[in-house]
Amino acid sequence: TSCNGGQGNEAVEIGFQHVNKQIASGTDVAQVILIGDMPPNTTDDVTSNRSNHEDYYAKTEYRVKTHFEPELQKLISKKVPVHAFYVKHKRAEDSFKDIARRSGGESAFLEIQNENGAAMLTDLVTSKILKSCAGQDVQLAAQLESAYRAKFCRSGFVA
Repeated sequence: TSCNGGQGNEAVEIGFQHVNKQIASGTDVAQVILIGDMPPNTTDDVTSNRSNHEDYYAKTEYRVKTHFEPELQKLISKKVPVHAFYVKHKRAEDSFKDIARRSGGESAFLEIQNENGAAMLTDLVTSKILKSCAGQDVQLAAQLESAYRAKFCRSGFVA
């Protein structure tokens, strides 16, 4: 089988809604990684995409229709950064950069056809984990990041 695209824009609202449900249930979420080639669904997209599928959604944890903006605001209020990577033709670039900026995350073009793309994701996520492990100790965070960069960093992308 093959895949040749979705229904248009990305269902970012569902991903953010899921993360917010995890947080509400007590799960500690340190960061969100968003990857896509299209901007988030508009409110009209959400309504249109769900119009013929409400019976399906009624049986899921996503029965309440939402939009990415209120879900993003919840993440921002919990200080959860969204790292947004856009792929392919960069159609998602502006909205993904805006999401990352507003949430305190990073944003970049993800080169999925190049090994640097996987290295970039690995380096970003590892850097954030190391900083989280250091807690409030800024000096320790810098030491951990420096040691990681010296030994493992392949992409040059460490935030």
